[in-house]
Amino acid sequence: MIVARRIGSSDFTLCATPQFLKTHGTPRVPEDLAQYPTLGMITSSGTGRAQPFRLFSDDAQTELDLHHRLVVKDTNSYLAAGLADLGIMHAPTYTVHEAIKSGRLVALLQDWKTPTFPVSVLYPPNRYLSAKVRAFIDWVVALFESHETLRLK
Repeated sequence: MIVARRIGSSDFTLCATPQFLKTHGTPRVPEDLAQYPTLGMITSSGTGRAQPFRLFSDDAQTELDLHHRLVVKDTNSYLAAGLADLGIMHAPTYTVHEAIKSGRLVALLQDWKTPTFPVSVLYPPNRYLSAKVRAFIDWVVALFESHETLRLK
């Protein structure tokens, strides 16, 4: 048995650079994304396929399996490609939050939301956890509580 303690949540943000939007225009609805260069990210090495763009609004839901200009396997490469004006990203919000705040990226289709995924810390069910494990759990909980985009919602 394992104890799972939920410490936060993660979602995604559609975004692109101001220069990209100036050159290519801005999508108005999710279906417009098929007309733009997009970037994909592999999240499952089992399939080797890029994660689809999943979006929902108050009364609609869509999953877009786009033909991406570039597909990468990690968030650092994904962010670098997006900041290099290569396409529209559907990136984990925590990776693009600062770039959006600074104006290097622009959030798109903000009326549309993405699924939120829980983030948990897992540990053995022991009343007497080692000091190292307890310190790590306390540290990661504090880290997530202080993060604007990862804290529990």
